[in-house]
Amino acid sequence: MSDYKEAYELLEEFENRKTKKGLIVYSNIKEDKGGETVLGVARKIHPNLSIWDEVDKLTRKFGTKDLITLSNKILENKNITETVYEFFYKNYWLKSKCNVIENQAFACNVFLLSVNAGVKRGVKTGQEACKIAVDGIIGKNTLSAWKNAGLKEAKRYTEIEIEYYKSLVKKDATQSKFLNGWLRRANAI
Repeated sequence: MSDYKEAYELLEEFENRKTKKGLIVYSNIKEDKGGETVLGVARKIHPNLSIWDEVDKLTRKFGTKDLITLSNKILENKNITETVYEFFYKNYWLKSKCNVIENQAFACNVFLLSVNAGVKRGVKTGQEACKIAVDGIIGKNTLSAWKNAGLKEAKRYTEIEIEYYKSLVKKDATQSKFLNGWLRRANAI
C-alpha cells in the first residue's frame, strides 16, 4: 500500500517555502485564489477549519511582515500542525482513495493534484491516466484501476497534470506567476 506520511512530506515541500533564514508556512498572495494559506490550507476554500482562530491570534501577535517568526510560531503550535496533517489525510488522501493505491508515485500524483485542484480533478486525471471512463467518481472500475496503476500511469498522470496547469494559465493569465511552482509539483513524481 502507498504511504500517506511520504505523500504528506512531499506536499510540505510544495506548500511551504524554504529560505536561507528558515521555513515559511504562511502566505497571503493577492493573486492566489485560495487567499490566505497556512501549511497548504487555503482559508477561502476551508474557512471553517479549526486552525483559523489560532492563526488569527498568531498573526495579531506577530504580524505578517516577519514571515519566518510567524511561521515558526505556527509550526510550534501542535494543534495547528496536527489538525492540518489529519485534515489532508481525511479530506484528500482518503477521499481520493489513495489508501488503496499500490504504487507510491501514482498515489502521490493523485494526492498532490487533489490538494491543489480538488479531489474531483485529481480523480479525473487519474482516470484519464489509467485510460478508463473519466467521470470524477470513484467506483469499482476506478478502484480496480487505482490498485493496478504503476509507473506508466504515474508518468501519464504527470503529463496530463502539466497540460491541466498550462490550460489554467491560458484561461487566466493572472495565474501565470504560479505556473513554475505547479510544474515543479507535477514533475516531482
